[in-house]
Amino acid sequence: MKLTFSADIPIDAFDKFAINHPLNNLFQETRWAQVKSDDWLALRTGLFADDQLCGVGLVLIRSLPFGFSLWYMPRGPLFDFEREDLVIAYFQHLQRYARRKRALFIKADPNVLLRTSSLAEARN
Repeated sequence: MKLTFSADIPIDAFDKFAINHPLNNLFQETRWAQVKSDDWLALRTGLFADDQLCGVGLVLIRSLPFGFSLWYMPRGPLFDFEREDLVIAYFQHLQRYARRKRALFIKADPNVLLRTSSLAEARN
């Protein structure tokens, strides 16, 4: 399987993938990047497996002194987290790319559901 990382996914492809993903949320849509555009730059990153988009992550970038930056992925990335190999590959590529762009760190807080329970169960 050929894996390819991109830091410039076209807006329409990014949003189509994000909106149809089961873990989708407002913070991983390009509209959120527009809301945050006064203080943050945005990258539409993604991983392709055999030319098929298999995961995306909206990365917000804040400039820091001395040419460094902070990278933040609110409620992202959007992947099938059962495919650990793809998630690991994505973060490896993202880390290399961020290092070249002088990012000091990348913060990600994926919207992963660990378990569910009813209110009645929670009270017991």
